[in-house]
Amino acid sequence: MLDPQLLFAILTRTRDLIAQGYCKVWYAVDSNDQPTGVSSPDACRWCPEGAFFRACSEHQATLTYARLLRNLEKFIPAPNGGMCLSTWSDLPTTTQADVLALLSRAIVGAKP
Repeated sequence: MLDPQLLFAILTRTRDLIAQGYCKVWYAVDSNDQPTGVSSPDACRWCPEGAFFRACSEHQATLTYARLLRNLEKFIPAPNGGMCLSTWSDLPTTTQADVLALLSRAIVGAKP
């Protein structure tokens, strides 16, 4: 079972990173739109999975990535429910606001 406080902290940090900067296709990019590591000091924009991976790493939750990600993916709205997070985020119609709304719903659902 996942620790509800850990899940809440990871989802909140993920949302904070996406609010700071959002990208598609790459897990993270720098200020020149060049791909970089999710935890790189040069990273300034993240896709949801990249932000999620960074948040997990910051909370030493690397062994629970898959379980945590499945929890997050259940909040993808119709008609795209059932899609993986990266596929949904990379859709041309998905915006930063959509991702922030998804994360906000997930945070409410995970509140301890």
